[in-house]
Amino acid sequence: MGKQIKQHYSFNRATISSEVTLGNFKYDHAEMRKIVSHYILVNELPFRHAESFMFDKVMRTATPYWQKITRYVVKKDCIGTYEIEKNKLSELFKSVRKINITTGMWTSSHQKLGYMVVTGHWIDSDWNLNMRVLNFCNVPPLHSGFIISEVLFKCLNEWGIIDKIGTLTVDNAAANDVALRYFKQTFSVRRVLSIEGKMFHARCCAHILNLCVQDGLELTKEIVDKVRDGIKYIEASESRRIKFAKISMFLGLKYKKLILDVSTRWNLTYNMMSCAIEFRDAFLMYSSSDQGFKEYVPSPVRLGKSCRCVFIS
Repeated sequence: MGKQIKQHYSFNRATISSEVTLGNFKYDHAEMRKIVSHYILVNELPFRHAESFMFDKVMRTATPYWQKITRYVVKKDCIGTYEIEKNKLSELFKSVRKINITTGMWTSSHQKLGYMVVTGHWIDSDWNLNMRVLNFCNVPPLHSGFIISEVLFKCLNEWGIIDKIGTLTVDNAAANDVALRYFKQTFSVRRVLSIEGKMFHARCCAHILNLCVQDGLELTKEIVDKVRDGIKYIEASESRRIKFAKISMFLGLKYKKLILDVSTRWNLTYNMMSCAIEFRDAFLMYSSSDQGFKEYVPSPVRLGKSCRCVFIS
């Protein structure tokens, strides 16, 4: 939604002057609250930002009529802005013939709750490809095919696009296969699927490619895990980071910082390992001054072989 809001505003810097004539200036606090809500949403700021001393100082410098607002007011305004933008998108969908949906499942590391992001893709009358995030919703356990289909159906129904779905792209999981079967049965009865639903269920190519590469990385799992745990060990302490940075500077390494991957994303593992091979001498030198790090140091030969395997993958 932040990107959508940004499109409403365009500033020509060439016309900005340090001298401003107020003329028949009239302060509109309601309009100011609206703009502040856009500012918070576009920059993904916490609601309490509007209560901060410096934000209040900036606004009072801009206009003496500014009235400080609380985080609760900002929250209310942001929800109101969301509802306005949602209604605009709902109106737009009325003129769209087919909408293609992609979904992604995600489990938060702290809350241990399951979420699903639902994204709509469509081509407008000017042949421009559009994309909007339609929902980021909680998926109750046990994340079965029936529950996934129920959550997704509720989302699409709220947007009023049930009869406009062209394809559904999901990752390659058994629960998604079951969910798509439920969907296909429902849509087949409504007779809204193109070419009898033969292209309705699409499997995510990026997810399939990731599964293939992760399978190949099993050959180097021991080395990759050592490098990952070693980086976590260094990054866990400021004193360790400083000591490692000094060693890297002493060795004249061009890399400035270690890269930590996300274990489920092969491209980030590639970046981590390609960076690690540049730091292999720094790893060895650091281990001589920190006994706790020795268990995380693979031999240079094994690290090199592991990185070559990652590059091939």
